[in-house]
Amino acid sequence: MAHSLKYPRGIIEHIAGDLNADSILGTADVVVYGSFLEEHSFPEILIKAMSFEKPIIAPDVPMIRKYVSLHSNLLR
Repeated sequence: MAHSLKYPRGIIEHIAGDLNADSILGTADVVVYGSFLEEHSFPEILIKAMSFEKPIIAPDVPMIRKYVSLHSNLLR
């Protein structure tokens, strides 16, 4: 996706797996949650991102929409 948007190489980093989320979130500028699965609970990584006051980009699915307002990274 970063390549198709013509971002310079290395400016976007995809991180997945069992890494220490707190240390990664501490250095992140924004968190993109890319799952379109119907979540049964609010994703833990988004709670952590919001606790670090990081802006989030997430799909418009009911469980996320329930707690996150458009144009805002605050819980409703």
